[in-house]
Amino acid sequence: HWAGHLLSDDQLANAASLYSLCRAIDDLADEAVTPSQRAAAEQQLQALHQALAQGQPPAEPVWQVYEQAHELLAEDPVALQALQDLITTVQQDLKPVHVADHAELLQYCYGVAGTVGVMMSCLLGAEPRKQALPHAIDLGIAMQLPNIARDVLEDAQLGRVYLPSDGAAGTLTPGALVEG
Repeated sequence: HWAGHLLSDDQLANAASLYSLCRAIDDLADEAVTPSQRAAAEQQLQALHQALAQGQPPAEPVWQVYEQAHELLAEDPVALQALQDLITTVQQDLKPVHVADHAELLQYCYGVAGTVGVMMSCLLGAEPRKQALPHAIDLGIAMQLPNIARDVLEDAQLGRVYLPSDGAAGTLTPGALVEG
């Protein structure tokens, strides 16, 4: 809502499209709960990653995601690389996740949210880019950390523990979080 008061109509439409694109990519992993669904999601994410790298549309079912990404980001190699980093990080969510330390947590947060900051910065034409990108990355990371705190139980039910093992609680297992 507030962005609508600050952004032009085109910028707002691009921001909404970017959100939709990132949500579609994230949903591929989040909605894959069985082993066969995870395998299919892995193949789709890999096909999308390769298609973006080669600039060639993939086969169904991710060609629409590719088309949306290509339309939004194809002209900007920095934004396109950030999207590929997002896809690579989302692929990690298809396997059990146990974050070892704060550095790994921050790397994960960069991959799923700092990348969005990069892409948004590129779409909005932030200048000077070299100075804007670190702040966009930090904002994305800062926005992801509360999401992790909010979703501890939900993530544990999916076999994911983003709370660093070197933190105050020590090593936690998904089962201990779900039962406890």
